[in-house]
Amino acid sequence: MAALPSSPLAGAVCGAGFGLVLAFFAAVATGAGHGTFVPLYVTSAPLSALGFGWGLAAAPPLWALLGSMVFQTRNPSALRMGVALLVAHYLSAVAVLLTVSSGDEFRHLTHALKIAPEVSALWAAIYVAVQVAIWRRVRGVWEAN
Repeated sequence: MAALPSSPLAGAVCGAGFGLVLAFFAAVATGAGHGTFVPLYVTSAPLSALGFGWGLAAAPPLWALLGSMVFQTRNPSALRMGVALLVAHYLSAVAVLLTVSSGDEFRHLTHALKIAPEVSALWAAIYVAVQVAIWRRVRGVWEAN
């Protein structure tokens, strides 16, 4: 397994890169309006609730902030704040998805998965893999302290 960053700056750079990759695949998944917006809603929740442009623009700074806070090994309060923001991100993603579920978005998701399942699957694989790495890191830092 590759070494994860241990400084706020390295965490921010890795987080911004993660946000860019997620935003790219989320944009591709939208299929110029004929695909699904679910990956975009999750990528930059809660700011994705403000619209497509906000969702794309918010992903790199959101994940840079989270990365800088989660990968601090010397500042326990920043790490706790990063974990709190990460949990808030998860909860807001669920809230945004529940809000859009009353519309046709999940019908679009089903359609997009039939046409090009690899785009959403790749986005999901990257998102989940990084979440696992983040939580492994948090657990390791907490156990070390």
